[in-house]
Amino acid sequence: TALCVKMDWASQRALSGMDNGHLKLFDLSNGDDKAFVKPLHRQEVHCLDVDWVHELAIAGSDSTTLMLWELQSRKCIMVFEGHASSVSGVCLDFQASRVLSASHDGTLKLWCLEDGSCTLTLNAHAKDCGSVCLAVD
Repeated sequence: TALCVKMDWASQRALSGMDNGHLKLFDLSNGDDKAFVKPLHRQEVHCLDVDWVHELAIAGSDSTTLMLWELQSRKCIMVFEGHASSVSGVCLDFQASRVLSASHDGTLKLWCLEDGSCTLTLNAHAKDCGSVCLAVD
């Protein structure tokens, strides 16, 4: 079952995160799906974001981690660790080299794409954080 989807009409592609830990890349022009061969995450993928220009995707799961993927090679190039509960929202800003994530642990975290370090943690939420969005000027 798909839990999250990102689509790009210009390139006619969509990426979905599945309840079995898989990611699926779809060609919207013909409906073909190119499932990543094995479960990429140990648990359900709840959120994802894609930079279609740079062919990168980031996905968050119940495993409390975020994983950065190269779409063409289907290789994980970085793992972001630091949330105490499942990751529920993610937003990728490739130009500013940052990622914003939300978690059921009540935190928001800002990550550096260059080295995977957490540069800011906001603990202002008493309960779950569900989704995030970065405004790009």
